[in-house]
Amino acid sequence: MTIRNLAASATMLLLAGVPALAQEAEEAATATAESNHIAIGADDVVWGPAPAALPAGAEIAVLAGDMTKEGPFVIRAKFPDGYRIAPHWHPVVESATVISGTFGIGMGETFDPADGRELGPGGLFVMQPETPHFAWAKGETVIQVHANGPWALNYVDPADDPRNAAPQEGVPTGR
Repeated sequence: MTIRNLAASATMLLLAGVPALAQEAEEAATATAESNHIAIGADDVVWGPAPAALPAGAEIAVLAGDMTKEGPFVIRAKFPDGYRIAPHWHPVVESATVISGTFGIGMGETFDPADGRELGPGGLFVMQPETPHFAWAKGETVIQVHANGPWALNYVDPADDPRNAAPQEGVPTGR
């Protein structure tokens, strides 16, 4: 199985949001567990829609591991210019490096970029478990996240959670 197929399988698992593994994804997980290393070129990264926990417009690429299970994983997330993630927290330590663009990160339960910091390529942030924070992007921005699963995104205000949004009549949700 190629790295591209492995990443596509992992992305499909993430997007499906189901705990049961499809046969191909199970084979990919076994291949990853038995592999001594993974090497992924920039042209091999497979992008797909982000999970429903993120506002529409983001894309994600699973590079290694499975975010939904115990153990290490590496993903990349791509955000369009002006993208915002409302105050939220994660149950695990989250480490992210800015690959391109400008990624803003702030602490607290209220979205206020004046209380945050903008990081350019090479910038790093590490967020401890259950620490409320918020984020935004200037220009198309890509970050690489390293963490141990299972990973989740929990909004401070449930009204900010896109999974709680009622679909509008005649407007496709894309999810």
